[in-house]
Amino acid sequence: MKPQPANASEVPEGDSPYHPRIILCFPGVWQNRQDLEERLTSTAFRLKETGLTEVEGGDAIEVQFVGKQDARMKPAFEASACRVRPSLSPADYRAIETHRAALYVLTGRFGRSTALALGARMLEVGRALLDAGAIAVKCESSGISHSGGRWKEMADRFRKAGKPDSDAAWQVLYEAYVRLPVANESGQIFSRGMHLLGCPDAIVDLQEFPDAHRVLEGFLRTFGKAAESNMLPLQHAFKDEKSGRVVSMLEPCSHYPAEHFFWNRWGCFRLKRAP
Repeated sequence: MKPQPANASEVPEGDSPYHPRIILCFPGVWQNRQDLEERLTSTAFRLKETGLTEVEGGDAIEVQFVGKQDARMKPAFEASACRVRPSLSPADYRAIETHRAALYVLTGRFGRSTALALGARMLEVGRALLDAGAIAVKCESSGISHSGGRWKEMADRFRKAGKPDSDAAWQVLYEAYVRLPVANESGQIFSRGMHLLGCPDAIVDLQEFPDAHRVLEGFLRTFGKAAESNMLPLQHAFKDEKSGRVVSMLEPCSHYPAEHFFWNRWGCFRLKRAP
């Protein structure tokens, strides 16, 4: 019998060349690129021809500046607004609708070992851009958007979490980048964005659990960091406070094609009630 892999780190990822990247969209009040460059001088970042750089050094981050208003911006933020912890207000949407320009910030493609560090860096990038005239934040790589106030609050909590690899810090990154519940036509809900943390996503059948959303988020918040650290077995049983014993089984991501922003090369845990 062929031996079975013990954890997610041993699961073949296929031959897809696609690794995740974080892409953030910032609608702003800037009249032009020079206006943004000048506003950033009061922060720890600078906008140069090579991209966005930190005053203290480090590699430049790729950016794309769009110096005009986009009529699709407000509907895009409305569709992607965080539903679990909503933060965008009518005033935010009015400001987004009347934005003058937008900045897209793009990391390079990354693997598991650098995912959390890049997520943390982009939290700081967002904080600086909001201080420099950005209105709100949308993560294009997972389809979740937040108000400027919520993003700043998350960045502050991350700073106070102590070690960047602590559970408290991981929970902040989870809230910033992971969208749920996402529904499909098969009566299932799943998470989207765990690949940005170097983790598998999770999926649950609505008929399997009356409170499927609670089971889904409870699993991700409790076991997500273990999955990122390759400490979670491919098949894992745990006890849910209301639903009893639940089994998670890792399978390939089939919600999106491998070239899609949302595709998770590390797979997806399917949650089922234990027999």
